[in-house]
Amino acid sequence: MINYSDYKADDFLSDENFRQWVLEGGFRNTEASLSKWLNKHPDQKKEAMIAREFILAIHVKDEPFADDYFETISRESLGAVMKKRNRFSPAWVWRAAAAVVLISGLLGWYNWKNQNVEDSVAAKIITIPAVKIEFAHANTTQSVMPVALPDGSSVLLHPQSNLKYKKMPNGNREVLLTGKAFFEVTKDPGAPFIVYSGEMVTKVLGTSFTITAYAGDADFSVVVKTGKVAVTTLPDKNKDSRKEEAGTTINLIPNEQLVFNREKLHFDRKDLPSKEMLRYVPATRNAYSFEDAPVASVFKEIGAAYGLKIDMDPAVFTGCELTTNLTDEPLFEKLNIVCNAVGPGTTYVVEDGHIRVVSQGCNQ
Repeated sequence: MINYSDYKADDFLSDENFRQWVLEGGFRNTEASLSKWLNKHPDQKKEAMIAREFILAIHVKDEPFADDYFETISRESLGAVMKKRNRFSPAWVWRAAAAVVLISGLLGWYNWKNQNVEDSVAAKIITIPAVKIEFAHANTTQSVMPVALPDGSSVLLHPQSNLKYKKMPNGNREVLLTGKAFFEVTKDPGAPFIVYSGEMVTKVLGTSFTITAYAGDADFSVVVKTGKVAVTTLPDKNKDSRKEEAGTTINLIPNEQLVFNREKLHFDRKDLPSKEMLRYVPATRNAYSFEDAPVASVFKEIGAAYGLKIDMDPAVFTGCELTTNLTDEPLFEKLNIVCNAVGPGTTYVVEDGHIRVVSQGCNQ
């Protein structure tokens, strides 16, 4: 048996046998050798209990979503592109565009395996298992920056904010956020999307929401635009008297805000009027319908809804018109649909926090 005599909470978190013991019942399995050992060593048991609460927080069980919540939302794209008066409906409109998202995401991609992570147990949860995908991005500018995550999710990263993303071996998509960001999460019922921000954990499967969690703030907040999220508190190993408050889970629905007081580990939920929502989330719509719309205006309307400028050469799209329907896809998926409808020679890139459309013209 491993010698746990000098283990602290983060050591237990890094131990695969310990994590497996927790997920298989922990102390409920009284005959397990680890259960017997910890019961005989109260100092290590205290550290183990802190680690146990963190591990269980990852596997939060929230209220069930509506039966039809995870059904694939029907996406219509007629892909009818008209150059001058000649209507053309290319067969490639429905071609998968995941590669474009990946390419744009790779612009900010770098390996941070050897980077020192914040000295907190919450951060170490993210780094424990071997991972398939690593991605990090920091916004040191004074403007909101669009970021494409490797799973297809879109992020509007606010100034002085940074995030780190990993795809875990168990399928979970996990993000460590410091600062403020608006997320549009690609729906994947089998791969929960979990955001760690200080003592707060936000878990979703596919939705859009804003988290504000700057390191120096006394309060963090979550505002939900679409879908449903579950927000949970993490335990504070330095405040034993508050451990019973850790693990509290609050479920949020659209137009709700949850304010989390970090000192008291207290949640305050309230409804937000539509006008007040715009302080926290972009003015995007759940559905867009374009009929014979100039392609340049389609890009402009999408950009305006997100508060972004999409750079392009309008002259390239002279006479180009588009008929398509968009629903609640993430930003970059919307752009993929439009670019593919225009023609195989049209794509976009993310450069220095700006989106630029590159095109050879309609049907080219």
